[in-house]
Amino acid sequence: MLLLITAGHSNRVIADTLSIGVGTVKVHVANILAKLGLPSRAAAAAYVHRHGLMTDSFRPSRAVDRSK
Repeated sequence: MLLLITAGHSNRVIADTLSIGVGTVKVHVANILAKLGLPSRAAAAAYVHRHGLMTDSFRPSRAVDRSK
């Protein structure tokens, strides 16, 4: 989920990608930010890059399907 946040995906897109509810995504995002001591999704993205967590095997596209 953190990598999907880093890719800039909305809660709706993350929910659809993981087949979970938007409310569940909101809770997970809030928990991730709290546990990492981060104030925002942008800070989470910076954290991922700073700590080398983005791998070549998982680089999600920034393209978002808005047809739904």
